[in-house]
Amino acid sequence: MGRECVEIYDSFVWMPEVLADEDNGIANRPAEDRYYLDTVLTKFDHHFDVHNFRNIKRQEFLNSKRGQLSVMDYIEELQRKAEYCQYIAQKDGFICDMIINGDKRQKVFGKAHGNSSRPINIGKGDSNVSSHRTHKRSH
Repeated sequence: MGRECVEIYDSFVWMPEVLADEDNGIANRPAEDRYYLDTVLTKFDHHFDVHNFRNIKRQEFLNSKRGQLSVMDYIEELQRKAEYCQYIAQKDGFICDMIINGDKRQKVFGKAHGNSSRPINIGKGDSNVSSHRTHKRSH
C-alpha cells in the first residue's frame, strides 16, 4: 500500500461497538474491525465509489444474452462477467439462473422457432383456459 492509500486508510472512521437497548429498539452491533480485510476493502470501495462500478457490472451480467454463442462460450462469458459482481458463493447459482431463464425466455419469445418479433400467447384460444376464465368471473 502506497503513502496515499495509507493516508486514506488513516482517514477512515471506524464505528464503535453499540450495545443493545431493547427499550429503544437498538440492536447490539460489534465495533468495526480495522484489521478485518472485508471491512477495510468495503471502506476503500466507498471511498473510491466502487459500488457504482459493481452495480454497472451486475447489470451487464443480468442483461447478458446467449445470442449465437455456444452454451460453453455463454457460460464462460457469464463467469467472466460475474467476477466483477462480488456474488462470491452464489456466483454458480446466478450463472445457472441466467442459463435457465435465458432458455425460458427464448422459448416464450419463439426464438427457437425463428419468430423473435412477438411473444407466443400461451393459453390463448385454449377452450379450457377460456372456460376457466369465464367460470372464475361468474363466481
